[in-house]
Amino acid sequence: LMSMGDEMAIWAPHVTEVSPGRWAMYYFPNAADGRIRRADSDDLYHWTRTALSAPGGRDPFLFRDGARWLLYSVGVSPTSNGRIVVSQSADLVTWSEPAVVTEDPLPSFGWGNLESPFVVLRRGVYYLFLTRTSESLTDYARTVALASTDPLRFAWRSVSEFTAHAV
Repeated sequence: LMSMGDEMAIWAPHVTEVSPGRWAMYYFPNAADGRIRRADSDDLYHWTRTALSAPGGRDPFLFRDGARWLLYSVGVSPTSNGRIVVSQSADLVTWSEPAVVTEDPLPSFGWGNLESPFVVLRRGVYYLFLTRTSESLTDYARTVALASTDPLRFAWRSVSEFTAHAV
């Protein structure tokens, strides 16, 4: 898939099997509408753009949680604090407006300092992995893990930090 039309990029795509043998790629095109876009595939090689899009930010990550889909992405507060936001859907067509699931307590650059959210569920606990960058080059490879029993809310309390980027 290559950027087309008003898409400035195919930014940080995330691919998930949404039904047996059917894959969806969510990506941020850095386009004027500010929405996350979708392309579908039956073989992971040939992709077709759809008219389906979702609200959110860059670095999308799609997670199935029971009967609902959660689409995490990166946002930024008016005071330049990095945020991870989530939109919800029951059908991958209609999406809620993004809600903040966590916010970095330290302000950063104008576009935010958080990147690449990724969520896993293990033994009833959701773990949110994200990259937390800064002006320091060493922070480009800094992953923070947060834990919660609610996938819609993560307190900014690290349970682990390690050297990695975009886990």
